[in-house]
This record gives sequence, structure tokens and C-alpha cells, in this order.
Amino acid sequence: MSYSQELLAEFMEKTGRNISETAEYLEMLQPNVSKVKKGDKRFSNDQLVRIAEALEIRPEIVLIKSNMDKSKSAKEREAWVKLLTSTAASLVMMITPVMMIAYNVYYVKL
Repeated sequence: MSYSQELLAEFMEKTGRNISETAEYLEMLQPNVSKVKKGDKRFSNDQLVRIAEALEIRPEIVLIKSNMDKSKSAKEREAWVKLLTSTAASLVMMITPVMMIAYNVYYVKL
């Protein structure tokens, strides 16, 4: 199953949209959404960003994972994996101080 297929299934499940409503939301023709569902087509980067926003997933992660999925060689895939890993690590570094502050504020109030 391609990453586009996974995202489509998750999007439709979480938003409760059918294929026709999904096509309208993504500004696609309904037959093209059906092709994505079958694995014959993948989403464009713009469509991936719209889905990411609807699912409250960071768009950069979705774009990286989609490109990993499309990789034609092991070296190319390895480069995308490294980028995904460094991006995820950066996100953790950004979130950790905020979580610590929130925890400390909550702890002090008790």
C-alpha cells in the first residue's frame, strides 16, 4: 500500500468524507481519487499538504514520507530517511522545553 493510499484511507475515516467529498476538498476529479485509492496514482505535494492540515499532521513530515515512498533507489530512500529522522529530532527538541515549562507551571500550582 502506498503512502498516498494510507493517507487517503485515514483522511476519509477521520473526516467522514466519501470519495466525492474528498475529491471536492482536494480539488481533484473523483476518478483521480479512485485511482489513488487503487494505488494507480499518488497525491501531488499540494494535496498532501491539504490532507496533512486536515489530519493535523506536520506537512513537512507528510511530504518527506511521500517522497520516501516514491524513491526509486535504496540511496535515495536512505537520504529521505535521514531527513525524516533529523526533522523528527528537531521537532522533539522544539517541543521538549515547552512540555517542561507546562509541567513546571502545573506542578507549582498544585
